[in-house]
Amino acid sequence: MRARPLLGIAVLVLVAASPAAALTVLTTAKHAVFRAESGLVRVGRDRAFATLIDPTCAGALESSVQVGAYLQSTARLASEPAATLPCERWRRARGGFVYQDDEGTAGGVRRIVYTRDGLVVKLGGAGYSAPGGPVG
Repeated sequence: MRARPLLGIAVLVLVAASPAAALTVLTTAKHAVFRAESGLVRVGRDRAFATLIDPTCAGALESSVQVGAYLQSTARLASEPAATLPCERWRRARGGFVYQDDEGTAGGVRRIVYTRDGLVVKLGGAGYSAPGGPVG
């Protein structure tokens, strides 16, 4: 299957279940590529990253990811259900946090790098399902 670049079209939501920030919409420098077996989403330095929310178990907040696309054929958003990310798979890293699950069991998320400089999400594995197309 051919890769589909989705500049500014892919919707990536990192949710921290706290009363003040239940939903964060990312708007800066978005880029996504989805293939049949894997996907990659990058978000640049967004103002939402000015204060990082601790997704580790020590932070006591649940995090989840939901990926979707706005389909031209139906003029509607198509997305998979939000996938809760186990806090045990998060760890502190230089400048932020890293999530690692080589099997991609939670929504196909294999790796997340979450820092003030941006967000990188690598998708694939058992839980991954590529968004449909074409998108617009």
